Amino acid sequence: MKPNPQIRLLVWQCKFLLRSASLLVPKAQRAAWYQEWYGEIWHWLHFLAESGRLNSHTTMELTRHCWGAFPDAAFHRFDHKKVTRVLDEEPRSARFCLSAILIAVLGLILVTGFAPTIRAGFKPLPLPELTASSCCVQMFGARAARRATPSAPGAHPRQCGPARVPRGTRCRSCTTRDHFARASR
Repeated sequence: MKPNPQIRLLVWQCKFLLRSASLLVPKAQRAAWYQEWYGEIWHWLHFLAESGRLNSHTTMELTRHCWGAFPDAAFHRFDHKKVTRVLDEEPRSARFCLSAILIAVLGLILVTGFAPTIRAGFKPLPLPELTASSCCVQMFGARAARRATPSAPGAHPRQCGPARVPRGTRCRSCTTRDHFARASR
């Protein structure tokens, strides 16, 4: 029997979905499974068309029902007892629990950037950069700070010797540690 012209496209779409889903069903059960689903859809479609209830809402409901063939086909593919046993017993095992904890910790590290924070905690604390004028003001007063400031802002560390910079401090242009160590001797 040919389908009603009003529902011909819808029957073709449902057939396509059912044929695709039937590939999941084992070969021995495939023909019976397809006939069962196709008969259900065929009767439902013809009932809706003949009663005048075929509209966009019922068409979407029928399409959703056709998509439900995929989980049903997958359920036929696998051994029911084995699948339910695995889903019931596996989450209770120690291996599953430890794996879940490990995945959660790794996910936390990757998402939050936790690893750089830990590494930063093992580094020595940074000391504030001292300038000659700030050290001189604190240790010797403002007059010594004016003397400690080099005349040229880009003065080389060898040009600002102990006569210009008080012992244990740096001038503004000196940033090398060896000059600081040399000056503090």
